[in-house]
Amino acid sequence: MTIKVKLKGPFFKPNQLQKGIKKGFVDVLLIGQKDVQEQLYPAHGFLTGALSRSIQGKPTQMSKTRYIGDIKSSNPPIEYSYWVETGIRKGTKTRFRGYHMFRDTARKLNTTNIVEKTMKKAILKALVGK
Repeated sequence: MTIKVKLKGPFFKPNQLQKGIKKGFVDVLLIGQKDVQEQLYPAHGFLTGALSRSIQGKPTQMSKTRYIGDIKSSNPPIEYSYWVETGIRKGTKTRFRGYHMFRDTARKLNTTNIVEKTMKKAILKALVGK
């Protein structure tokens, strides 16, 4: 992904770019969270709603070079979440193939321009208020 920024007039405040990047990543995480949760419905990985409620997009690290988004499950972790995603339970493959909702959401975010549009919007808003 490439983002180009052109400005006329006074340069932005030093922290504005970092705030825009952070806001953009949080927005992308929330889009991913919503997409995964929408894939969990009755008869498709949803019995009590606990797994869906436990999926939370939260930023976990911000440094000069990287920002990692982590979708965490509840505390204590819901033990069946890995099985629902992969179909593997305690290292053993089961007949259930898994729903692959995280994989599908990652594929969707990586193959469309959702991330680029979301990041661009957040950065522009932080830099120029639009």
